Amino acid sequence: MSAAPPRAAPNVFTIPSGVPFIACFVEAFRSGALFGRGEPLTPAEMAAARIFVPTRRAGQAILNAFAEEAGATLLPRILPLGDPDGFEEDAIAAEFGPVDAELPPDIGEFDRRLRLFDLVDGWREAVSRRRGAAGRTDPFIAAASRADAFALAGDLGGLIDEFVIEDVPLARLAGEAPPGYDPDAHDDYWADTAAFLRIAAEAWPQMLAEIGVLDARERLKRRIGGLAARLDAAQSRGPLVVAGSTGSVAATAGLMAAIARQPMGAVVLPGLDLALDEKAWALIGAEGAEMPTRYAHPQVVLKRTLGILGVGRDEVTRLPLGARPAAREALASEVFRPAETTDRWGETAFAGALDGLSLVEAGDAREEALAIALAFRQTLETPGRTAALVTPDRALARAVQAECDRWGVTVSDSAGEPLSSTPVGALARLALKAAHPAAGAVDMLALLRHPLLRLGMGLAQRDSAVDALELASLRGRRLRGGAAGLAAAAEAARVRPPDR
Repeated sequence: MSAAPPRAAPNVFTIPSGVPFIACFVEAFRSGALFGRGEPLTPAEMAAARIFVPTRRAGQAILNAFAEEAGATLLPRILPLGDPDGFEEDAIAAEFGPVDAELPPDIGEFDRRLRLFDLVDGWREAVSRRRGAAGRTDPFIAAASRADAFALAGDLGGLIDEFVIEDVPLARLAGEAPPGYDPDAHDDYWADTAAFLRIAAEAWPQMLAEIGVLDARERLKRRIGGLAARLDAAQSRGPLVVAGSTGSVAATAGLMAAIARQPMGAVVLPGLDLALDEKAWALIGAEGAEMPTRYAHPQVVLKRTLGILGVGRDEVTRLPLGARPAAREALASEVFRPAETTDRWGETAFAGALDGLSLVEAGDAREEALAIALAFRQTLETPGRTAALVTPDRALARAVQAECDRWGVTVSDSAGEPLSSTPVGALARLALKAAHPAAGAVDMLALLRHPLLRLGMGLAQRDSAVDALELASLRGRRLRGGAAGLAAAAEAARVRPPDR
């Protein structure tokens, strides 16, 4: 199969927020609509296709949708853009040559945390000594422990990742003092903060160079950039698609631009607003716009990505092909209209936009969770229907999950479950608490009663032993000294004559 010439214009689509993204994308891909064809992809083309997605979870959902619709057939390969290991053994890299042959290896996440901890802990000690010598001891710095430094190391690592993702040089963190700054006339907080940020701007890159490694996000960015450069220089012989990515990572947006110009390439954006008028659209991200419109509008990233792709909003094709915009799509556009143009709110008709929408006024958090769980259960009783809860409130999500568990309904949480909330994590937390010298009887019993703690016995035998220990050593007595105190109390009970 010979390679076709690149496209004259980027091939870009969008699926509105009110349309099921995965189902719509799979249908457009299989039918060939993404590539301007009137016939479905052949099995050979399906097997040669590569689909880039934002996350592993999104990739698994798309793969499942392909498998359910197609049955036993050849499936495309799904590659997560946000996963540092997403390009390992990639057939595209084999087709165009290795994209990371000269890149140093990446540093492991835990290794990075420990090395950043050493730097942050040195900063903490230096600040504490300097302030103490000057007679200006800060209560926070003085009370800060190495555990606090370990937590700060994690925060600093997150900041470094954000700079890498936004393609901003870390050296920008080592900013100069503001005009008129006089160290003798001001407190030390600015200088201490600047010293902390210089860890990321100067000390950390120097340490990475000395040990010959890269941050995982930096290496992923370079690999994506290398792949984009190779795609620009050659044409793929199979379908290439980026689905669901907004292009928020600069390197990803460059790869999207390269794929959109491939002979069988396409980019499918999620939820691009095609209903907003041009005057309001021009204000989004504009230099003179108000702060929320310039930086925080939901369409800011997508507009920037369109600029990198080299297409105008009117050149983006809406999926499903031929479908008319729904009333709720127009309502969503108006809800997020830039504040400077809200005088036009009365010009749009929203007939039918709220059909099927319900409002629940809950008296408290438990009633709110129960109402959502009831909606889930009602949905499950209707064949072919699904439901999802979208919320930033993790406490609410856990409460809904607990309500569903009462009915034997298993809910998949896309945010995952914290290790500390799992039975094993709870056992580890109880063990750490019981190991503290100040642990009391309640702490010790909570550990001993945990279902996963067996002490080499069966569950019934362990319960009997813990009952005896509680009656003989803990009832009516105040335990001191944690595990050591419990051992002493048990020994005293063993040699004491039994009472009633």
